[in-house]
Amino acid sequence: MYVHCKNRDESHALDELLWTFSDTSFVPHCLEEESHDFPTPIKLGFDKTPKPHDVLINLSTSVPIFYTKFNRIAECVHKKMKMISRLVVSTINFINHKISRLKHTKYDMMLPFR
Repeated sequence: MYVHCKNRDESHALDELLWTFSDTSFVPHCLEEESHDFPTPIKLGFDKTPKPHDVLINLSTSVPIFYTKFNRIAECVHKKMKMISRLVVSTINFINHKISRLKHTKYDMMLPFR
């Protein structure tokens, strides 16, 4: 899993939170910029194209250019954006419904030769 952060400060803050969020549990992770001899299931980064992973968690405010390299993507969506996306989906569904109810008529546009 790769967690894409907005910038270096955000990735380091998340790194710190994952180390300290509970005394009785551990979330194995590392910063993408650090090199390790052992693999970790979670990498945190912000500015470079990461090595291939299965899941991208995008915490940035923009879509990273490398998003197509992942099988699955998760993003946090603000309430206003969620409402806008629902409106867009509803509009598309309404248009598709109206289109599907149209009668399809075939017109033969061939004119006879003289």
